[in-house]
Amino acid sequence: MFLNLFLPRLWLDDNTINNYFSMLGKKYSNKNIKCISTFFCELYTRHNNKNAKTMIKDCKDKSLIFIPYFKNHHWFLIVIDCLKKEISSYDSLMSVFKEKQHIYILNQIKNFFSKTNEMFSNYQIKIQQDIKQQQNGNDCGVFVCWYAKMILEENSIIYKRQYIDLCNFRKEIKNPIIF
Repeated sequence: MFLNLFLPRLWLDDNTINNYFSMLGKKYSNKNIKCISTFFCELYTRHNNKNAKTMIKDCKDKSLIFIPYFKNHHWFLIVIDCLKKEISSYDSLMSVFKEKQHIYILNQIKNFFSKTNEMFSNYQIKIQQDIKQQQNGNDCGVFVCWYAKMILEENSIIYKRQYIDLCNFRKEIKNPIIF
C-alpha cells in the first residue's frame, strides 16, 4: 500500500510528507530552515501545548519555517519567513471562503509562536495569491511538497501558469524515501 501513495490521483499521507520535508531540511541545511512535522497541527489544535512548543523551540534562529498543515481533508503549506517577517499560506485549492479560514489559522499560528518568542508578534499575515492550483481533489499533498521545494530554490515558477508534471514530481517525492 505504501508505494501506491505515489500513484496519480491518490493522497499523500502525513508520514510521506514528513519524510519529504526531512529530506528538504537536510538538502537545504545551508539555508537555515526548520521543517516542522505534520503532527504539529494535531498537537497544536488539541491544545497539547507542551509537545507543540517543543517542536518550535529552536525556530527563532531560522530563516524559513515550513509547516505542512492538514485541515478538513486538505493539505496546505504555512511558511514563516523570518527575514521578511511574514507568515504565509500556500493553498492549491484556494477560494474566497477559505481565505477567511486561512487568516484565522495564520493568526492562531502567529499567536502561538509569539508566546514562545515575541519577535513573531510583529509578523504580517499573507495569503499567497496567483500561485499554481491543483486541477483535482487529490494533489494537495503533492503541491505542499512542490511549493516548499520551489520556495527553497527561489523559483518564481510557483507564480506562473506553466504546466507541472505531477507524476514526475511524485516520483521525486518517492525516491529519497525508498532508496
